[in-house]
Amino acid sequence: MTVDVGAHRILANHVVKCHVPGQLMQSNGLCCMGYAVPAAIGAQLVHPERPVVALVGDGCMLMTQGELAIAAERDLPIVVVVLNDGALSLIKLKQAKMQMAPRAVDFGAPRFDVIGQGFGAAVHRVETIEALAAALREAVASRKFTVIDAVVDPAEYMEQM
Repeated sequence: MTVDVGAHRILANHVVKCHVPGQLMQSNGLCCMGYAVPAAIGAQLVHPERPVVALVGDGCMLMTQGELAIAAERDLPIVVVVLNDGALSLIKLKQAKMQMAPRAVDFGAPRFDVIGQGFGAAVHRVETIEALAAALREAVASRKFTVIDAVVDPAEYMEQM
């Protein structure tokens, strides 16, 4: 699994259990938005036999969605899970902790399943944890390039911070 930066990276570090070194790749400390999809492509090229999942926020996906063309062109079976909450949630949380009004952090999140479909990916749009788990199991088992657009409530991030 590769993880982009943002509130979801912190959450992922609380719940993802790694059993061997190198199972979770993240841009820790450098805070490079847009890391997870290119890193997943690289990981899949190095380890074609392994399942590779990229976990990204919607802001990060907006920065790197063109990389989906490479995954499609190379027929890479990566699974891209986009946590879609229509905001740069980590920045929004930091603003709230400093008693600031949200500024330049909310946006109209697109349908990443539709974007993925445009690149030839298998796609899912999910709105529950159960649906996400089922879509993720199916995507990993299929060994096909897949984009999962997971609509999330960012309230959970506040609980983790």
